[in-house]
Amino acid sequence: MRKNGKRISPCGTVLNAPSGKYKVVGVDKFSNEDWEHGIYENENEAVKEAVKMTKAESKLSSDTSIETVYYAYDDQGNYLGGDIYEKSLDEMLDGFGKAMKFERSEFIKHRENFRKELKGGKH
Repeated sequence: MRKNGKRISPCGTVLNAPSGKYKVVGVDKFSNEDWEHGIYENENEAVKEAVKMTKAESKLSSDTSIETVYYAYDDQGNYLGGDIYEKSLDEMLDGFGKAMKFERSEFIKHRENFRKELKGGKH
């Protein structure tokens, strides 16, 4: 949701980083709470921290679900990364493309279509 031009989480945390910066937000999916984890100077630094923190939390999980995840956002409140599911999906699809011996450009097209289908979109 947006309020006064800012993207707001369901718990009320502003997802927009300060102008020209990047923000990492932690989300506890069990208690439905979220918080600002930190502000970063560049996108790579923020996404790397979000992935690192999510991976650390996944090691503490008792089953296949991760209760606490971290996401990186830019100053417009756009999601940049941090979800390790996205990375593992890319790794799985890369392996599939190599096994099927797709040409790289053909494989990228198939991978993007598959990702859209998983997210409920059309291609």
